[in-house]
Amino acid sequence: MLLAPLAQAAEPVVPAQPADPAGAKAYRVLETSCAGCHQVGRLRATLTRPAADLANILDLETLARNPALVVPGSADASPLYTAIQGRTMPPEGGGEQPADDIALSPADLLAVRDWIEQLPPATAACADRVPVTPAMLARAVGAAATKLDAARAATTRFISLAPLHNGCATPAEMQAAIDAVAMLINSLSLALEPVRPTATGADGLLLAVDLAAIGWDHERWDRLAFRAPAVAFVTLDEATQKSLGTRAPVVDADWFADAATRAPIYYDVLGLPDTLGGLLANARIDLSEATPGTVHRIGLRTSVVARGNRLIERRPFAGGTAWIARDFAPTAGRPDLFDMTVAAAGGDATKPRALPQPDATLLHFSLPNGFPAYFAANASGQRINDVPASVLRSGRHPSMLVQAAQSCIGCHAGGPVARVRGRTDDLKARLLVEAGLAKDVRDRLLAAHPEPAEWLKRIDEDQARLRRALAAAGLGDVGTIGGLAPLPALIARYQRPVAIDEIANMAGQEPARLLAAGRSGSLALADVAARLAFGRVARAEVDFVLPELAARAGFAVPGGGAVSAAAPPLAAVPDLILKAERPVYQNGDLLVLSVRANFTCALTVLTLDGKGRATVLYPNEFEGSVALEPNREIRIPGDKAPYQLRLRDKGSETLIGICAAGGKAVDGIHHDFEKQRFTELGDYRAFLSRAWGTDGKPRRPARKPGETVEPAQPAEPQARTAIRIRIE
Repeated sequence: MLLAPLAQAAEPVVPAQPADPAGAKAYRVLETSCAGCHQVGRLRATLTRPAADLANILDLETLARNPALVVPGSADASPLYTAIQGRTMPPEGGGEQPADDIALSPADLLAVRDWIEQLPPATAACADRVPVTPAMLARAVGAAATKLDAARAATTRFISLAPLHNGCATPAEMQAAIDAVAMLINSLSLALEPVRPTATGADGLLLAVDLAAIGWDHERWDRLAFRAPAVAFVTLDEATQKSLGTRAPVVDADWFADAATRAPIYYDVLGLPDTLGGLLANARIDLSEATPGTVHRIGLRTSVVARGNRLIERRPFAGGTAWIARDFAPTAGRPDLFDMTVAAAGGDATKPRALPQPDATLLHFSLPNGFPAYFAANASGQRINDVPASVLRSGRHPSMLVQAAQSCIGCHAGGPVARVRGRTDDLKARLLVEAGLAKDVRDRLLAAHPEPAEWLKRIDEDQARLRRALAAAGLGDVGTIGGLAPLPALIARYQRPVAIDEIANMAGQEPARLLAAGRSGSLALADVAARLAFGRVARAEVDFVLPELAARAGFAVPGGGAVSAAAPPLAAVPDLILKAERPVYQNGDLLVLSVRANFTCALTVLTLDGKGRATVLYPNEFEGSVALEPNREIRIPGDKAPYQLRLRDKGSETLIGICAAGGKAVDGIHHDFEKQRFTELGDYRAFLSRAWGTDGKPRRPARKPGETVEPAQPAEPQARTAIRIRIE
């Protein structure tokens, strides 16, 4: 069962090759090696959606502004490049079936590296844009409140687009964010009719929402708003606080999109019950077979997301339509779902109680206003925040758990509709050939497995219902940003790492003051502050320490310190953090590095000087490589190491960290400590070219037409990062 578009979309426009030579070379590499999985309009026929929420790999201008992929001027700190250099992308097998081998040459690797290295700083994209400060937002909120009567003011709240404005979002991205907020508000609404937030104040960067129009009360808003870390920076005057009835009337749009779509917050704001039975009862979704012809079913042995058997049903109910997926983990010794269905056919095998108990049940159902909602339950029928990895894998991010409701939104942004595309109803096929079934029993079972024409008819009904809801909310003609629908795109934007300048804009303070306040804080805050001095840090980590930073910087926290950001989620992918004690050193100073990873791996640290020459700092003759344990920080040199690292040459120096599971040599680096205490690689660009072509990694030959090839084993986990210091 796969997503069907809301309407026939226009043929996507593939970005043209850039004119500059470096960009043109990189474009050709990405077009050949990456577009099949990551470019809308160029996807392989076997893919139904872009992989990993990256849908615009050929839009080099946009890539250069996305810090989650590219750090202008530093290829070694850019995930787009390090994924290629580490040979984790492109994969030798992926998507819905194995990919043909893609043999990247040394010239291909260097083409992407050279393009990133020559990019100007991303801030140049909107250097003339005036940042919106918390004081400006506070004045805009106050001005908007004075225009409302007392009753309306008490139920009005605001969602701020300032982080996107300050982060150089384009006009198209700003409009998509407005659409995304409208989609989100309606997807969290308890009301019968869709609504549209109203732009107000601060050049339209505030969106006003009437809580009464979405069925929310003050407490429901405050429980969410007081979790927003940046709320501490927006200080309102007493008159505005009294008029609105809260000290936290405004939240950032991107934070709101991420936080409100994560369970358990998502469940709480929608008021969803704790059990599947409670949800079915409240929504009046009937699981019986009392009305033949109303239930449509498909059974799959496996799918792109299901690790085992999956049974999907479409069931109409008074409020709209419910799609119910029952998922079964592949468990040794347990009978196959299809075998049990056939074995139970002597009774009433169409009833859920006659089937094996699913390990997880997922619902995608209509809210009263026609927008979609989501729910996940375990084998006991208790609601769950994440589906166990033994049951489902994320189709968008295979290394991540399927999360309610954020993962659901990412894959079902087109709405609560589905269709079969190139898939066989495995259960139906089994029933058709089962010799042991009487004709009347087989017919009864098959009645719920419609022909494709019937599926399309029901899909049209669901699409029409959702289109009416979208139109009522002013969302009848919504485009995509970077190939993603607006709400997933807004969530993805929040999940980008942020720099100290962005946090300074958020706080309306000088970066130096915030860094100084951070360095004197708790271990967690000091760690984030130290890393921000060198570049960007994951937004969730920054938000976790932001309340403390606000307090140390002298801001009054709403609710008397009630702001409590959720603990940052552990990185779902291999991650490596490399720090120095400060970004600027004097000639002759000693250098000490701190390193940690979130997985067990073997560490290599290089230094790349201003002339492009590389030397391995670790491991060395004095300190051999040891397994870096998860989240355990080590120092280089160690406290008892018999050597020091002294900085001598003025200029910039890049420090590169590589951590690989399995303990194998990375990038063809081999040590001979009898000859060199610290392994010298020479010209790093030339070294990479040689290593890329001769490291001996086996590559699967390209498939012949019609040949079936088993997926390659996943590459061993690897993480790469880089920081840059200056020596004066």
